[in-house]
Amino acid sequence: MSNPRNEELRILWTTLGRLPQGDHDYRAQRVRSTAPVSILAALRADDDAWSLVFEGPIGLAPRARTSFTGEGIGLSEDRAAGEGVFRLIASLEGAAFVGPFEALCADLIDVAEGEVTATGSLSALARRMATWMASLRRRGGLTDEAMRGLFGELCCLTGVAEELEWRTAITTWTGPDDGIHDITSSGGAWEVKASAGAGSSVWINGLDQLDDAGLSALVLVHVTMTIDPAGRSLRDLVQFVRSAISAQDPTALAEFERKLLAAGFLESDVIAETAFRVASTSYYRVVDGFPRILRSDVSIGVAEARYQLRVGALQPYRVEAAQALAVLAPLEML
Repeated sequence: MSNPRNEELRILWTTLGRLPQGDHDYRAQRVRSTAPVSILAALRADDDAWSLVFEGPIGLAPRARTSFTGEGIGLSEDRAAGEGVFRLIASLEGAAFVGPFEALCADLIDVAEGEVTATGSLSALARRMATWMASLRRRGGLTDEAMRGLFGELCCLTGVAEELEWRTAITTWTGPDDGIHDITSSGGAWEVKASAGAGSSVWINGLDQLDDAGLSALVLVHVTMTIDPAGRSLRDLVQFVRSAISAQDPTALAEFERKLLAAGFLESDVIAETAFRVASTSYYRVVDGFPRILRSDVSIGVAEARYQLRVGALQPYRVEAAQALAVLAPLEML
């Protein structure tokens, strides 16, 4: 199920593309909205880039300035004192970012409509744009290891969504936002590791990944995959998740897209084409005695460490999927 808001914006951008160029920086048409500020679909004059513009009185402009030009999305502002108008502008800068850009636009419109005053709307928009900018800045492309890791995280997230629904599941996905653990909810956490092939060991990236201090429980999830042309690629998996979210709760899609960007995913990445088949998913409860290196175990001069765990050594700590899910949600929800 496609987002009606995206369909409306595409129609407006297509219609604007048929209009002759004028003397202004943008050709624009108003978007139907209940927001207390004006919202316009626009095409930038010099290159016809899709844009979304939010307008309000310049006296209501937030102090913090908005300025970001990334690989595929630009966020900016225009303080037109002569016109008495303040504008916040989102623009599509690369064709590979059409999906995330549409999600961004729908998200910003929802934010604008969620306020009752123009001041509140512009302030909320500036804050939300700052969140998207942070995600875009973190995007640095995927290595092979990161690609497998993201594949594993999305497989796990799909399982969580079957129990908690997609909106809640996306909230639990804290890894892309520099969370210590990949999935966190109700005081518990999952640390997800994925490996291709025999998967006899997994890498632990840091002294905090297996630290359960402050948590009600921590589970290490190991997703074992094999390369299989008949399987599913990361790109396929992302599209499956998008479709599932759109069918259940389209308003949750924008946050998923933002976290995908923060995780380093880009639709056009060749690395996202490798197809995998999930061979197994195993769950291990991290408790006293679990093989790990904690910050308290090393000299004060050791700032960080990366080490491997043999999967075979984890078997005494193995738990069932239902027990692992209980770490993330109250038992009555399962």
